[in-house]
Amino acid sequence: MPKSQRLSILAKIFKSPAYIATAIAGAAAYYLLFYLFAKFNAGLFLVTVPMYLIYFLVATGAITLTIGVYGVAAYRRSSQIATCSVSTLTPIVGGLVVSCGCGSALLTPFLLTLGFNALQAVAISTAIARYNSLLVTALIIINLLLMYYQLGSLRRFNEGKESKG
Repeated sequence: MPKSQRLSILAKIFKSPAYIATAIAGAAAYYLLFYLFAKFNAGLFLVTVPMYLIYFLVATGAITLTIGVYGVAAYRRSSQIATCSVSTLTPIVGGLVVSCGCGSALLTPFLLTLGFNALQAVAISTAIARYNSLLVTALIIINLLLMYYQLGSLRRFNEGKESKG
């Protein structure tokens, strides 16, 4: 029964044109970030993971963001703000992971700034480049778990609201 309630809340969210626009704007912004990160590699658009993973990461991030925005707007739930923030971070981290192909133009200077030596920074960049499909898949799973959590939280809040009223 809880699954159908979660799905009904999701359907309720996406019946509103405002939330559909939020999801589309979020997806466009996430894809633009991904594109900019990937393009940052010496001006070449290097994609080191299958594009369907990128599209799925962007879609799950946008949907999770939209659910969080709905939770904050409809119920003034501060707990939704945290999951909204995480749903914003996963596509950004995904963009960094995908852009770590040959030169890792963004990650290596950041690691050096944090105090890693050159060998450690190169080793981390190489590991990320080697396992980037797995890392992007993990980020997608995190988004799916966040969606499940957010919808469950909204469902419990709805049940509490209905029992009081």
